[in-house]
Amino acid sequence: MVLDELDKLARITQRVVTLMQVEEPHPLRPGDVDRAVERIARRWRPSADRQWYASSDVGLAVINAERLEAAIDCLIENALKFTGPGDRIALTGTREPAGWQIEIADSGTGMTAEQVAALSSGRPIGHTGTGLGMAIVRSVLKALGGELHIHSTVGAGTVVTLAVPAAGPGLDTAAAPADLTVADPAA
Repeated sequence: MVLDELDKLARITQRVVTLMQVEEPHPLRPGDVDRAVERIARRWRPSADRQWYASSDVGLAVINAERLEAAIDCLIENALKFTGPGDRIALTGTREPAGWQIEIADSGTGMTAEQVAALSSGRPIGHTGTGLGMAIVRSVLKALGGELHIHSTVGAGTVVTLAVPAAGPGLDTAAAPADLTVADPAA
């Protein structure tokens, strides 16, 4: 029990440090979102018995790769909390004329409309965590001029979308998309 509490304290401390760093100005530069999605999925696969899927056709975008990874990690941690062995977690990146987006979708327990509304407005939902992870996600999106969208159905899972416009504050994310698919290890 003590070790579990120490692990929890270590995670909270790491998130507070990350949140403090995310609030500092950080350089944005062209980065390969597709490779980031692939690397993140590959890193998480061994940590949990889930059906992992990753695919992205965003290509290059003006980002801070480390901060984007921190935001996606927070969303994957949330997906892991509300899924069980054999459930699906998918990371999908897409580019459209209006911008690009990354979706983190799971087949877990899902949330009620009230829980989605609370989470969307920045309020924690129940005793599921500290709320620091979503604060990190919002901060990263704010720096990119992006928005957070959450859709969920009780018993059917949740889809969280990081939507970044083609031209955010001082950003030009237009780049040729590159195809990348990371095969589902269960396939």
